[in-house]
Amino acid sequence: MDVDAAHRQRGALLAAVGAVALALGGWWWQTEAPTPAPPGVLGGVEVVRDGSSSASYWTRTGAVIGTSGATVGSAAAGAGRPGRWRVGGGDPVWTERARLGSGDAVVRYNRIANGERHLLRFSCTGPGELLVGVRGARAAAPMTVGCDGAVAMMEITGTGAPVWVSFSLAGSQPVQVEARLIAPR
Repeated sequence: MDVDAAHRQRGALLAAVGAVALALGGWWWQTEAPTPAPPGVLGGVEVVRDGSSSASYWTRTGAVIGTSGATVGSAAAGAGRPGRWRVGGGDPVWTERARLGSGDAVVRYNRIANGERHLLRFSCTGPGELLVGVRGARAAAPMTVGCDGAVAMMEITGTGAPVWVSFSLAGSQPVQVEARLIAPR
């Protein structure tokens, strides 16, 4: 094996370039890393309080994941923050109640203007699971929900196109669905 000075220099240069690339990659990884949530706090979740009620939502998607206090009724924009949802108030666009069996589905159509936000509030009861889909708008869908009677909410942001909201079974067991699409005041 004949190794001359040129081969050694190329090898040393390649090793140096690799070390620099590795160091730059590590630096970039550290600067782009998300900051961890404080202990006891679920990262990416914000709680909005309004008097006796509160709502928790994912900050990345805006999907409401829980409410407490005055949960009867609908939801409206506000809660001291522009563009956030709070519990109490709002104008129902449509309301749906249906019993879904094997092969059944309910589809509701609506037009939501570009950037306009609506809240889909739904619950189901029965031994099965519910599959909720949204087409024609931005939403945290499709979503599968266990039918234990708990109220779930999903924010829908319009794109100016027709919006279809569908409810169908995720399994074969029948369920009873109650849903309401709410426009902010």
